[in-house]
Amino acid sequence: MCGIYANINSKEPVEDTEDALRRLQHRGFEAAGINLHDENGELKGCVRGPGMVKEVLTPEATRRLRTLPNIVSSVGHVRYTTVGTSIDAQPLHDKRPYGISMAHNGHVTNYLPQVQESRQKRHGKISDCDVEKIIDPFSESLRKQSRKQVLRRRLSETEFKELDEETLDRIVEEEEYYAPITKEAIYAAVREVHKKVKGAYSVVAAIGGEAIVAFKDLHGVRPLCWGTKIYTDGARAHAFSSEDVAFFPPMGYELQRELYPSEVVIIWKNGKVDREILAYSSDEEALENERFCFFEIDYFMFYGSSWRGKTIGRVRREFGRNGAHAYMRKISEKGRVLDKDRTIVLPVLDSGRNDAEGFADELGLDRFDGIAKNRYELSRAFMGLTPDERDSKSRRKHIVIPQEVKGKVVVVRDDSIVRANTARIIIRYLRDAGAIEVHWGTSCPRIEYSCHGGIDTPTSTELIAHDRTDDDIADYIGADLMVYPELASFMNIFGLPANRFSFCCLDGNYSMDLGDIVSFAKKRVNDRGGS
Repeated sequence: MCGIYANINSKEPVEDTEDALRRLQHRGFEAAGINLHDENGELKGCVRGPGMVKEVLTPEATRRLRTLPNIVSSVGHVRYTTVGTSIDAQPLHDKRPYGISMAHNGHVTNYLPQVQESRQKRHGKISDCDVEKIIDPFSESLRKQSRKQVLRRRLSETEFKELDEETLDRIVEEEEYYAPITKEAIYAAVREVHKKVKGAYSVVAAIGGEAIVAFKDLHGVRPLCWGTKIYTDGARAHAFSSEDVAFFPPMGYELQRELYPSEVVIIWKNGKVDREILAYSSDEEALENERFCFFEIDYFMFYGSSWRGKTIGRVRREFGRNGAHAYMRKISEKGRVLDKDRTIVLPVLDSGRNDAEGFADELGLDRFDGIAKNRYELSRAFMGLTPDERDSKSRRKHIVIPQEVKGKVVVVRDDSIVRANTARIIIRYLRDAGAIEVHWGTSCPRIEYSCHGGIDTPTSTELIAHDRTDDDIADYIGADLMVYPELASFMNIFGLPANRFSFCCLDGNYSMDLGDIVSFAKKRVNDRGGS
């Protein structure tokens, strides 16, 4: 899971990109980067490396970038590692032949066999990150298709049709000339990506100084939205971002919309916009084939961001109301009654806050932020690469307020429980602070299956709900009660058909073509040092 951003024709390209990446920081803490292209297509500025945005885009670095003249486009990225390591920072840059900078969010599940083929052609590697597998077929196809179009204009219709594919490819390879980029060539390049790249991905790219491009996989699993900014002189800038929080005031961009599955949007430096749905006959058919990741809404996205017209925080509040009914059913099954005077609802901040609001409102319970968050420990514990790292992050990040929990039945509301590192630590703190009972509840149903679309859970055995009952989980984390909602209860919360979402980590039904997922999972485990 990562955050991606690109803009074109901004009057403050460095400032806009840096501020956007800071607003997308919750999507990845391990690395960050920015590439800048000038009006001649040259890569004029590139700053990337491990660390948070403020650590990579230092004041010295940004001051230097702001002095670069005639910058037309930029691409930025914040990284949560799911392939390779944190040193594999994006955006990547490919010089062949136009100078393409690219960043992606998601998983390329056939990474291993495809990247080996790419490196044999290129005689080396540029990264261990899976965006390499996207930029290779995109760049290669764009070069060939652009040259074929030039060749077609040189020859008569009959002469061109008489060339078989092998001869055509040989001529394109042997002749050295610059071929102007066209929308048709870009569409063909994205089709090649869709054909060769398995998994889930949203992508932004700058093609030299000519254009920026954004596209999604066939099912639109990962978010990607489009915004525009109009200056007082009438000039217009465009941007693409993982979330529309990157557009909020004072950034000055207005959200246009979320991209559709298989859609390509091209913004040229002259302001012209081209777009195409590649795999379906209409926008409506594309939406019918959308399989948006449920975990994005439940956990990853900023609560103020929106998706398909709904604010994420308000949706999470409805999750909490839904969870309240599941909680009442659970305590009834256990022969308990709700003691409102002794019960308090505490959210695990930040993604659990809106859920806790809805939960407490529905049951008429007191709610307080009694599990404080250490704001100086900003990284999300879930994103730690190893068990020790995740435990360490959780211990340092959470502070229980004793006077709010002593003598209380504490109902903790979290967005999810994946490996249970955070839950075990918080419950221990709550017991030490004097809670008489701890009930743990989540807005997300049981996560029993690996995610292969952008969440770093390559093996199901690392998941706490895999092969465990609710009572087993309660015992493991030290809770008196573990409460999950039923998956079926979510189907009407967004007002959309259930098949518009991917619940693969909940039900094991993967909407994307996974390719050789066994080899991919083994590689990811090795990347993490066997954890």
